[in-house]
Formats: sequence, C-alpha cells, structure tokens
Amino acid sequence: MSPSHVPSLGAAMLVEERPWERLWNWLAPLLLTPLVILQLGYSYGEPNHVVYMPWVFRRLDPSLLANDWFANTTPAHPNAIRFLVWAQQFVPMPMVLLVLHVLSVWAVLWMASRLVSLMFGDRKVFYAGLFLMLRWETVAPGSNTLWGNCLVPHNVAVPICLLAMYWVLK
Repeated sequence: MSPSHVPSLGAAMLVEERPWERLWNWLAPLLLTPLVILQLGYSYGEPNHVVYMPWVFRRLDPSLLANDWFANTTPAHPNAIRFLVWAQQFVPMPMVLLVLHVLSVWAVLWMASRLVSLMFGDRKVFYAGLFLMLRWETVAPGSNTLWGNCLVPHNVAVPICLLAMYWVLK
C-alpha cells in the first residue's frame, strides 16, 4: 500500500456522526461527571485552598492581612488568584470553586472521550480507561493528579492539554 493510500489517524472522524451520536458525545461525559465526583469526593478547604485564600482575601480588601508576610508575597498561580478575586465579587468562594471543579471534571471527561474516539474509534476504550483511572488514581511525577477531590489550577489545565492533543492528532 503506498503512503498516499494509508488512512490517517483522523480518518475515523471524517465519517459524519448521526445526530444521536453527537448528542451522546455531550451527554455521556455529563452523566459521568457526578459519578466521578462521587467517587473522588469533594472537599472545600483542602490544603491548596488554604494556601490560595490569603492572597485572595488580601486582594479583595487591602487592609486585611496587611502585615502578613505570606499574603504580601507573589502568588504561586497569579492568574488563578486574579480570577478567584474577580469571581468572589459575584458569588461566594465555595460556590466558585465547586462550579469550577464540576466544569473541569466534565471537560476532562469530554476531551478524553473525544480523544479516545479519534484514536481508537470506540468508546469502550474510554470507559475502560475511566474505570482504571478511578480505581487506581492518576498521580503523575511531582504528585500532580489529573483530577482530585478539590480544584487546583493544574486540574483546570488538563482539559486544555487534551484539547491541544486532539487538535494535533486531528
């Protein structure tokens, strides 16, 4: 078979999806999101939240923690802190973190399902992988996980990285 006749990795995605398949592509991750969160749990006030809060509170009210050395240092994730400060003006912090956590879990599931469909053309691989990741967790070098029981900035970046991989492969 000549190289021009070899199907590409994205050839499976060139087939037009039926409307119910398109709906299922969105609905399956949406239905799996609560199950994943129930399996992982959810905690507000985990160590990462405790670390971010002095920076958020200091930016919300400059007189608060004015003499605290930690609150006056440069934040570890300045853009995340800026976003939390902005969102805190409209919604209480626990709700902001919960909504972002749910959205990031859904986005990881959605992007992973799309990436697996592109690479393997079968959703069974996605479901098997999801089971294994929930069963044995996903700790990477540096102890950063793909997801967890609380929202941290690198968890929000995972779906963006999966999207980049999807676009490169497609």
